[in-house]
Amino acid sequence: MKNYQKIYDETCRVQVEKVKLGDVNYYARCKASMIEDLLENAEKAQITYKERGNETLVEWYQGQIEAYKLSLEIVKDLVNTYNRL
Repeated sequence: MKNYQKIYDETCRVQVEKVKLGDVNYYARCKASMIEDLLENAEKAQITYKERGNETLVEWYQGQIEAYKLSLEIVKDLVNTYNRL
């Protein structure tokens, strides 16, 4: 419960008079683009190591790919939430 209180204290108690939706969307979409680039690089690296027969690194990059996909989904969901609000 302590962590939630800290998050609340750091976010909800901050008073903001005005935030532009465009600024928030821009920032979130830039982060999504960065994650897409990381995902693409991990996929290329996985192919490279698969061609070399290095199954250990193939599996390691598969973990990265799954993490990037999940992160991308979360960021895109946030953008949709911002737009609904």
